[in-house]
Amino acid sequence: MTILRPRPCAADRFRAMTATFGGAMLLALSAAASIRANPLHPPAATVPDAYLSLSARPSRHGVYTAGVVERRMDPGAAETWMVRVTDAAGRPVNGAELRVRAWMPDGGVRMDANAVTSERMGGGLYRIGGMRFSRAGWWTVPVRVTVGGRTDRVVFNLIVPPAAVGADARGRAG
Repeated sequence: MTILRPRPCAADRFRAMTATFGGAMLLALSAAASIRANPLHPPAATVPDAYLSLSARPSRHGVYTAGVVERRMDPGAAETWMVRVTDAAGRPVNGAELRVRAWMPDGGVRMDANAVTSERMGGGLYRIGGMRFSRAGWWTVPVRVTVGGRTDRVVFNLIVPPAAVGADARGRAG
């Protein structure tokens, strides 16, 4: 026995095509929304000047936790951060070597890593100085922590407002 099916008309083909296209658009829009909402990679143009992400956070592999407990910045001068480093159990980490490299994901600008210094203050505190953010915008600041041969890194994000960029650096291309 043969079952005869009616041939799809143009309206049926249009509805099927519209449903497929609509589903693809919905998927694309939801993917775009999730990318824009990702706090690790905020688009600089949409993030307010006050966006800072300097609070304590675990390192990439969970070996250390680090957070900026004090931030001193003077317009036109280098920034200084006081960073507290603890181990996974929450005990202060003493004797660590901290290495800082900052860069702008949106602009490809890098901070001069040789100018950045770190000083052990005791009790798990470290002073990081000499950080000059040469442009306004989103900066990613990875801090590599090494103690006794164990290395891990903590990444901080911040938006540098135009007022915080030194007059001497405003006109320079990075």
